[in-house]
Amino acid sequence: MLMPEMEKPHMTPNLFASELGMQLLAEVSAVSWNVSAVKAIDQFRTAIGIHAGQKRSRNEDRAIFAQISCAYGDVLTVAAVCDGVGGSERGDEAATIAIVKLVEQLGLLNARTPLPALVTRLLRDMDEAIRQALRGSGTTTASVMLASSAGEIAAANVGDSRIFSWRQGFGYVQVSVDDTLENELRDLEMKDVGVLDARGLRGSLSQALGESGRSSQDLRISVLGEKQFPDGGAVLASDGSWRGSKSGFNAIAKNTGSPAELVRRTLALASWSGDLDNASIIAIRNIHELGKLNNSVRIETSARNVISAWICDTKVVLHQRLDQSSNSKDRVPDVAPGKKGPKRVARSRAAKEDNERQLKLTPVASAPKGRVRAVVKGLSEDDGPSKE
Repeated sequence: MLMPEMEKPHMTPNLFASELGMQLLAEVSAVSWNVSAVKAIDQFRTAIGIHAGQKRSRNEDRAIFAQISCAYGDVLTVAAVCDGVGGSERGDEAATIAIVKLVEQLGLLNARTPLPALVTRLLRDMDEAIRQALRGSGTTTASVMLASSAGEIAAANVGDSRIFSWRQGFGYVQVSVDDTLENELRDLEMKDVGVLDARGLRGSLSQALGESGRSSQDLRISVLGEKQFPDGGAVLASDGSWRGSKSGFNAIAKNTGSPAELVRRTLALASWSGDLDNASIIAIRNIHELGKLNNSVRIETSARNVISAWICDTKVVLHQRLDQSSNSKDRVPDVAPGKKGPKRVARSRAAKEDNERQLKLTPVASAPKGRVRAVVKGLSEDDGPSKE
């Protein structure tokens, strides 16, 4: 189920805390990341896009948008872009582990946590998971945004994947700060950073997720809040989306109202600029509306978190049961006797309707207490281009 060009990450015992994480890993790894795609998520007025680019032989970017309906009452929405560091041997794997760990940890929440503290904890968890799995052979940047139905907003980045405030007709304002050596020296009030040019270090990262030789507590994380997004629009983008033509990148934001059109035009511009690295971008029309928009989601039971995730152009729905104290001997497997495990649902990238795989996670008698297994159901949904 994993991409042929990507070696499976080393599965140390505590890499993922649940079967939910392993199922997410399988889904993320099954996506054809080397194929360009744009996905409009109309109900959230959001779009997500990827482009493998012309510079690298493989796409080391990963992007995900997800909603988690928590059993304790909140509904959380998360967007994330991760860019595997090209100088590392396994940057694509690092980016994969990062987005899987992010959504897994949100899917396992059983109590409300203030979003600034939560986004900080999530980034540290992502960092530790990558380091544990890859032992320094793969690192990644990360830009993460969280919104809750309670009205909270928090965002943070590590590396040089950026977070922008977006206002139609006015363009972008970068609200994150790149973790580069150049910015580090400026913080130290060094007047001449030209030494970086002499050594070819301008633009080099000062920190990334998964680095060896330090702990997750050493990460320097600055959290952004709702004040940084006064008009509601937000964009998360890897450097391949904006580096080729910064003026063109901003011009698109000024003259585009639809998130889907913004994503399409940005990726097209990056391609035309001729020096395209991997590019990933998520555009959100109004982050302040996410809590209102997601109130229509209903939780099936009070003991279950429901995770809806858009991974590139694929939608996956998972149910994480939290009442693990139930007697597993009373559980009956959901697969009929004599049948093999559930099969994946075939899908076509060119089709107007994507097949939605609903992975319902429930305890089974054969599993150790607290473990879960997946039942796959294929559904159809029209998440076509936005008509804004």
